[in-house]
Amino acid sequence: MHTVATLFTPKEVEEFTGTAPETLRDWRRRKIFLGGVIPLPGGGWTGNPEDPALGVIARQTWAYREGDLIAIAVAKQLAATGVDLASALKIGGAIVINIKAWASGDPFYSQYRNPRFLIAWPATEGVIIQPVPIGELQFIRLEDLNRIPEFMGANALLVDLKKTSEKLPAALRELLKSGTEKESSDRVPRGPRGSRS
Repeated sequence: MHTVATLFTPKEVEEFTGTAPETLRDWRRRKIFLGGVIPLPGGGWTGNPEDPALGVIARQTWAYREGDLIAIAVAKQLAATGVDLASALKIGGAIVINIKAWASGDPFYSQYRNPRFLIAWPATEGVIIQPVPIGELQFIRLEDLNRIPEFMGANALLVDLKKTSEKLPAALRELLKSGTEKESSDRVPRGPRGSRS
């Protein structure tokens, strides 16, 4: 039951995160948010609008997974504190499972609640945890904040995963608390076939 993904329409993304379909489209065009999928005619989905499996669909209707909603909501919180949007979306995407663990209360995800804090810093500074391109961010979760100087360079961002989950929009928190996701056959994107969001 925990592995079946529910797809949300762009309008539903707006209901859960406050992010308009036009904004999602703009983020995709600018390549700062790579979330979202396109349902395939024969079932399943793809994240590639040029996927040959799409066949002759003239206009693709984008759909979003629960993790995309979480990443967007977290990114909006971070951007409100001055983090640039591209970095905020990257951080939001990196901590989806941790935020879901705190917000849902589901014992299935309890292993992702600790450590409670995440620090992020530019890969050009501090300890390189894994190979990443220059300009990308490094992440590590810590329980003991006194260890932060061991990893970061001059600058870092500290994220309290529990408090971040508590600040999610109410509708999204309720969705996450409502238990495991419904089977994807229960929710199919309901937008018009020609919508481009």
